[in-house]
Parts: sequence; C-alpha cells; structure tokens
Amino acid sequence: MVKDVRVFVLDKDPFVRSWEALLLARDWRTHFGGEASSIVDMAHFIREEKARVDLLVLGTDVVATDQDYRDLKEALTPLPRIPIVVFTGLEVDEKALKHFLPPQFMGYLLKREICDSLAWAVALAASGEWVVTPGVQEAIIRGGVMPSGKGIVLDGTKPAAGLTGREVEAARMAFLFSLERHDLADELNISKDWSYGLVSSIYKKLGLDEILEGEIDPSTYLGDNPLILNHLREIVSELHGSPKARDIETLAFHIFTMPEIDNF
Repeated sequence: MVKDVRVFVLDKDPFVRSWEALLLARDWRTHFGGEASSIVDMAHFIREEKARVDLLVLGTDVVATDQDYRDLKEALTPLPRIPIVVFTGLEVDEKALKHFLPPQFMGYLLKREICDSLAWAVALAASGEWVVTPGVQEAIIRGGVMPSGKGIVLDGTKPAAGLTGREVEAARMAFLFSLERHDLADELNISKDWSYGLVSSIYKKLGLDEILEGEIDPSTYLGDNPLILNHLREIVSELHGSPKARDIETLAFHIFTMPEIDNF
C-alpha cells in the first residue's frame, strides 16, 4: 500500500478544493500538498515552493481545450517525476475521456459518485490501479474505448456498515471533521453523554475494537474484496493495535469512507 502520497488539487471551485483538501489531509495514506484554481497558479506554486507532487486531482473544468492540456504538460515538466493525474468532474467530459490513458492519467471520478471516498481513489491510483466511478464506466462502455489494463469501479454513495441516517450524520462529523464529543453534541442537539454513546454504537457496527485489537479479521465486517482488505490490514498493522482514541478514530475514518469496489 502506498503511503505519504503528496497530492495537489487543481479545481476552479474553491468549495471543492477545500473539501478535497480536508479528505486528503485526514487520510492516513495521503498528504495535501497544495491547491490552485488555474494551471498558471499551479505552475507558480510548484516553482516557488519547489513542491513535490505525486498525484494531481484535476477538475475537468480547468482543462477545457487542447491548449489547456499542453499548458498542463508544460507546468508539470519541471517536476522530478511527472505526477499521476486523476480527473474529477460533475459530468463526464468527452475531451477528458480521450485523455484518460494510463500510465499518467489513472482515474476519472464523478464528484457526486465518489463523495467522501476521494482518498481511497487517490491511494488506489497511486498504487497503479486505474479507477473510475459508475457514470464514467458507463461512458467508457458507450464510447467503446477502454484504457489499457484492468480497472476498478468505485462507488462512494453506498451506506457504510448498515448505519442509520442519524449515525451517518454523526460519523461524518466525528470522523471527517474530527469534532470533539461536546462539539458533536452541540451540532446534533444531544447531551454530551449521548454523543459518546452514539459514537460507541457506530464503532461497534464498524467492528473497530475487534479489528484494531486483532480479535477478528476485517473481512468479517467488510467483505472479501482483496484490494480493500489488503489496504485495511496494512493500516491496522501501522497502528500496531493502538487503543488510543485518535488511532481508533483514524481507522474509523478509513472504514467509513471506504467505497464499494468492483472490477471493470
């Protein structure tokens, strides 16, 4: 499993950049390395900061023309190694689809389909898997053009571990935003004691204590997909069975944001 993947976010929407930065910074495998709204600004950042970029999350709104792709290539040329590129967009862009060719372009994700699972997609792409979401898969099949090699389809819209709507809301606040329990209680308009009980219930449904302590294999709760299990087993190994609340929350984040995955 890859670790310490330095990711740069290039997207015109400041809200998208902020959300993607949060998810990438929160994940154990990835590091948020910077963001920009244009190729020119990204090139300036790379030049001035001498930034390392392993992977670029690229909003398709930034590369609308063939010239934009030429400018992108020129902006990335000074880097010691040309980074992997993962497209993101609201809808499938035919021009981006034509450029979706490994080994540089390793992912294409529709934002409404990847949802909170962005870092999983990034980690898998950085590991050499080309990744798409269901809508992109359909567009590729319709167009009859397949990238070389095998791919995987990630769906981040599936509910996690049979959680209720209330538990999903609490889990997003607790694991994505790392809210303290008293802040979580305020947001949900419940008592602090009730917030602890709610999070404990979520932990139990996710199987966190048993997984972290090595009492049970992750496959018992998470199915038998080897890609997911190999990543999670390495995460558990990295945590060394730590009982610390922060480490349990780290594992909870990874499990909660884990997408449904299928072969393409």
